[in-house]
Amino acid sequence: MSIETSTQRLRSVVDTLLDVSSLETGRMHYYTREYDFRAVCRSAIDQIRPKLEERDVTLVERVPDQPLPAMGDPDKLLRAMVHVLDNASKFTPTGGEVAVEVRAEGDDDLSFEVADSGPGVRPEHIARIMEPFYQVDGSVTRDHGGVGLGLAFARRVTEALGGGIEISSPPAGAVAERQLSGTLVELRVSRSPERPEMQSK
Repeated sequence: MSIETSTQRLRSVVDTLLDVSSLETGRMHYYTREYDFRAVCRSAIDQIRPKLEERDVTLVERVPDQPLPAMGDPDKLLRAMVHVLDNASKFTPTGGEVAVEVRAEGDDDLSFEVADSGPGVRPEHIARIMEPFYQVDGSVTRDHGGVGLGLAFARRVTEALGGGIEISSPPAGAVAERQLSGTLVELRVSRSPERPEMQSK
């Protein structure tokens, strides 16, 4: 691993730790501005694509051609999506698949779904893996790396944006027309969330 890659990963962990700490203490501020949900999804996918290619993991995508306008904090949303995609990448074996689907649900809800062909998560762990620092194997130095912050961050960001996160293992349905065997993580946000801590930017 190069020094640059190691530094980027360390910076990502530190940034997420600071964000989760702010969320837990109620000091996280969400800025609201117009953004394109589809473009944020595309950016997140593009960030994870090289990692998937490096491990010979097939990426199956289903993303609408038209923009999906929304109001909210696209920067934090992007980081939440990258965390979910990074988890899927880490737990998908070499030669496996990751499927991503972006959908508009009704007039208000927007959805970003990520499914993988990894080992999945046992039912008793599903609720707890969205808690800060929780890891299925209880070890900070597990083979897959990470410190158990990504899904906690993603849950709090999506809730602040008027939505939430749902996890099913095995996936409750097909994603991008692929019924995979591992885990499905769905991030949902509102096109126009109403939260008192949101600030204009």
